[in-house]
Amino acid sequence: YSSAGGLTQLKANNLPRVSAIASYLNNLYFLSPQENQVVRFTKSGINLTSKTNMLRNVAGGKLNGTNSLAVFGNIFVAKDKGILLFEQGEERSFKINNLPSSFGVIKSIYYNPSGNYFMALNSNSTRLAQIGLDSDSAIYKKSFALKDDAKISSFALDQKTSQIFINSGNKI
Repeated sequence: YSSAGGLTQLKANNLPRVSAIASYLNNLYFLSPQENQVVRFTKSGINLTSKTNMLRNVAGGKLNGTNSLAVFGNIFVAKDKGILLFEQGEERSFKINNLPSSFGVIKSIYYNPSGNYFMALNSNSTRLAQIGLDSDSAIYKKSFALKDDAKISSFALDQKTSQIFINSGNKI
């Protein structure tokens, strides 16, 4: 979707089955657990071209159950209670320090480049966690929950002010 052109369907051959999508530097990245791969397509007008498998030497089934990724140079994939890091296509050790076990499984991640941190939503959709990045790890900073653990349908982050806008039921 673009404000100038409205809704446009992109054309591509051989799209994988996808559980998440990310955009970075005019490329689209598709998380495909079924293919155990993150696939990159270059966007050219309304066409997706130059299909490239981005991950190398990934153990079979490694991406099973994944449904969220962030791309900003490296590829980050939310999995269980952690985040997988792929640097130049190879998995690298990456640990989240101090994430409380009560947070549970990470359902989705969003990266804030101006603050150099992830916002993560748990699988129960009741908590958001701020997870700061370091060179080879991440550290849990704090978490947020709504009154009575109300379900979080979606959220957006204003990168300039770091305000978090949360949709829960019919409220923001």
